[in-house]
Amino acid sequence: MIAFESQHYLKRKTQGKVGYAALKLDMSKAYDRVEWSFLEGMLKHFGFSDRWINIVMGCVKTVTYSIPFEDTEIGPIIPSRGLRQGDPLSPYLFILVVEGLSALLRKHESMGCIHGVAVARGAPRISHLLFADDSLLFFQANHREASIVKEILHDYESASGQVVNFNKSKVFFSTNVSVSCREGLVELLGVGPAAMEEKYL
Repeated sequence: MIAFESQHYLKRKTQGKVGYAALKLDMSKAYDRVEWSFLEGMLKHFGFSDRWINIVMGCVKTVTYSIPFEDTEIGPIIPSRGLRQGDPLSPYLFILVVEGLSALLRKHESMGCIHGVAVARGAPRISHLLFADDSLLFFQANHREASIVKEILHDYESASGQVVNFNKSKVFFSTNVSVSCREGLVELLGVGPAAMEEKYL
């Protein structure tokens, strides 16, 4: 619902000097790339006890894989990062990982470095919406804020192991953003422009 209202707001914002952008991220193999040290750090940050952290990380780290090849199997293969697909615990652990990105965005928003959208007068500003491995980031459509968002994503990638597939990511703009500004930000971010008719999520 919030994503829909935000999209509607960008469509009907035809006036004003300040335009907005919505960056829809495509994460490459999100579960497979989770760095275990980052996950453990997030568990500590949220105040989980050492005993609980050891149990969780024990479940995460004890996975092994084997690959069938002709009449035999190759393995066991012991991974050094990632979350198991299909494990009922994995989605919850991944939410903790993505909270790292959320914290970075909130920090920069509180410092006045980026500005989210307010879909109505008096409504709180929204700088990001996160749904599992789908992420939608909002910021003012200018070179400064787009550069800051890209730096935030770089820091998040370096710490968490996540990789943004910029080639498959898309950016939406409010109607009042000029064509030249759109083209400049698309080039800066390294993403594709999205038609307003496309759905965010």
